[in-house]
Amino acid sequence: MSSERRATVRGTPAAIEAWLATLSDPVAEGWSHAVDIEQRLKGKRNGRWPICLVWSGNGRHPRTALFLRPLSDSEVGVMSIVPLDRKALAPGDRDAVLQAFRSALLDSGGGELQFTDRPDTPGLSDLISPQAQAHLAVFTRTANRTSLHPDRDLPRWYDFLIQLHRDEARPPGEALEAELKAEGFSPEVIERLLDAYAHTDALLTRYEAFGGRG
Repeated sequence: MSSERRATVRGTPAAIEAWLATLSDPVAEGWSHAVDIEQRLKGKRNGRWPICLVWSGNGRHPRTALFLRPLSDSEVGVMSIVPLDRKALAPGDRDAVLQAFRSALLDSGGGELQFTDRPDTPGLSDLISPQAQAHLAVFTRTANRTSLHPDRDLPRWYDFLIQLHRDEARPPGEALEAELKAEGFSPEVIERLLDAYAHTDALLTRYEAFGGRG
């Protein structure tokens, strides 16, 4: 998908949930729910996200995978659009798949859902260093999503926060929250992690002002 635009589906939480429940085979003419692709991405981790839908292309465009992830309880983002039969999308393919997505999967929703395709804002991966991304990946791959383990999960989260501090990086809390939601963490766990994020940088800065261990 182009890094310059972001397509999203918005609605009330109830409308979003009702819509997501319809995205199982048969989805709609020309569309299928690619559970096999989803499973390869999730590995051993259980969870709803990402959702992968495949469009046939209707004979005029390549067969294309479209990946959905939550941005909030009331918004789902089209996070990537990937051609399955060629290396790259040709001009016009992205617009075609999004038009097919809207026509087949949204326009029959009775006006409860709104589709937008707007200039993108940087995602978390655009705002943090590769080292911080590596620490975050270790945390999200191993952490308990409903109850943090104090001796395993929290130290790995702190490793990530320390790396952010070393990089002098302060990504918006909203970007962190969206990433944690996409990874399936519970609201209670997300609140705890964001609270740690809000305080750790100031604490480390004050610690360094006192000369660290010296």
